Amino acid sequence: MIVSNDRKEPMPRVALFGTGTMGAAMARRLLGARMDVHVWSQHRASTMPPLVDQGATAFDAASKAAKDADVVITMLPTAQATTEVMLDGRTLGAMKPASVGSRWRRSVSRPWRSWSERP
Repeated sequence: MIVSNDRKEPMPRVALFGTGTMGAAMARRLLGARMDVHVWSQHRASTMPPLVDQGATAFDAASKAAKDADVVITMLPTAQATTEVMLDGRTLGAMKPASVGSRWRRSVSRPWRSWSERP
């Protein structure tokens, strides 16, 4: 963790996957809180540049964005897309052992500590 708030407490580095309407809004809020935000999107050319202009760091691979993150949030459209990014893209294996992940789908948050906990 390298960012701090006004009280000089460490702030988590957050990786956010999926920068469509909901993901971009979340990224903007995190950036507004002065967090270090890593973003990745399947549609990077159309969705990531505005977030980079606001201070996010864009990555060409989700696994690279997750590598040094303390928190990983997925805002991907389907469970299949999440599986493809996290497992097929080897993102889960790239995450730090102590990192936390959350996947969002249909307005429900379900935190996971390992992919084996998925429904």
